[in-house]
Amino acid sequence: MHGTNIVVESDTNGPIDPNGVGTGRRSDTGHVSDRCEGIARVSESVTLRRKLSALLMVDVSGFSRLMAQNEEGTTTRIQEFHTRTRTLVETYDGWVVDTAGDSVFGAFDSVLYAVRCAWAIQDAQAAVNAAYAPDRIETRMGVHLGDVLVQDAHVYGDGVNIAARLESIAEPGGIWVSEAVYQQVYDKLALVFEDVGVHALKNLARSLRIYRVVAPGCARPASGLTPSVWTAARLRLRPLLLLVLGVYLLVMPLMSVATGGVALAAGAVLTGLALGCLWSRHPR
Repeated sequence: MHGTNIVVESDTNGPIDPNGVGTGRRSDTGHVSDRCEGIARVSESVTLRRKLSALLMVDVSGFSRLMAQNEEGTTTRIQEFHTRTRTLVETYDGWVVDTAGDSVFGAFDSVLYAVRCAWAIQDAQAAVNAAYAPDRIETRMGVHLGDVLVQDAHVYGDGVNIAARLESIAEPGGIWVSEAVYQQVYDKLALVFEDVGVHALKNLARSLRIYRVVAPGCARPASGLTPSVWTAARLRLRPLLLLVLGVYLLVMPLMSVATGGVALAAGAVLTGLALGCLWSRHPR
């Protein structure tokens, strides 16, 4: 693939964002989403190539609070977090684009490996937290699949900003992925993807549908259910509701309720429909 020669000038007075750059510097807020808005540290002609990449943003929630409570202890644990996360990213055939303070930015050729790596990072952090119960470090992550520009180990593009925004709105301990990621992995991993709706993300022109990754059996009830799950639940309950209503109508004459025979007939029909539906689902 032939690259495109692009000249990007850096300014010592502030960052330049050529559609998002993955080598950001820490902002005053300390969030990776603000750090990854883009800084180009290239002052000469460089060759960039386009490729489809899975982008993983990892950030420690409450980093400033932890530092205020215990600077030396938190620094040691953050360094361990960086080492552990880098090892896992490389284990899943990715590479670390950048680390800054409490964050790690990784890129992968495989979106499947990116999500597996995110889950492995959470598992590893949970094991470490078991030994530091009073001072837990909770990570939050965002994963996006997008067309980006790559030069050496640096990654540029709007996809970088999207992954950073996903991380910034994830809850502590959460992994949030874009629909582009979901469509590639939802039927290939033993994980549950909760549809959390369409969100307008900061500094992005379009809204995105987002999914939360959870372990099987840990899906949240009600608000966490996807439309497809709600539909399946309604289909399972419908024959039972028909059966209850049908039986009620059948016993109304026994309760001395004058119905003129209408309730009896309707009850017989509804009961028959419900029993037929339930029988058709019974394994034979």
